[in-house]
Amino acid sequence: MVTNESEEAVPEGLTFAEAIRSPIFYFAAIAFISFVMVSTFTQQLQVFLVSTGINIVQVGAMMSMASIAMIISKIAMGSISDKIGSKTTYIGLAIIFTTAFIIFFSTSSPIILFVALLMYYMCAGTPNVLHQLITLDLFGKKDFTAIWGMLAVAANIGLAIGNPILGLMYDLTETYQLTITVCIVLMIICMVSFFLANH
Repeated sequence: MVTNESEEAVPEGLTFAEAIRSPIFYFAAIAFISFVMVSTFTQQLQVFLVSTGINIVQVGAMMSMASIAMIISKIAMGSISDKIGSKTTYIGLAIIFTTAFIIFFSTSSPIILFVALLMYYMCAGTPNVLHQLITLDLFGKKDFTAIWGMLAVAANIGLAIGNPILGLMYDLTETYQLTITVCIVLMIICMVSFFLANH
């Protein structure tokens, strides 16, 4: 059999047109938007911790140490994803993220809140690392750039509306209980949508 050595292998995956006609695209978009919206709570964490009764100096120290956890987790995420897959890594981090908010909701203990803060920061950088890898896993390489471009726009919508919405919740109620409840609901939506995108 004669083969044409100049013929390039065609990348596997969906075309852009096929992707945007697929429910998978929209479930992935909802998951990404939800996760990114919740991650904008980072901008309110310091005020939230002070509202629990922890003094500002302790909060500053806690935030500094937790930020180190975020840096380490971003580095580790790639290795973990290579070993167990981006989808498994994502759902695991989503569960940890949700658990952190449940702890935020249910306690005012500084030690327990610090543990939750470490959990939170482990996951807050997830969108920057894993969303592209998940897009590649879901849709393949064929039109990856175009598909990821649209999903990145969706994620940026979450970034744009997340903090104003979560901030408004606090402004209306003068407590973070509703804000945290909304974050938990958004993470449940994220996990359900992500499950549907993979089935």
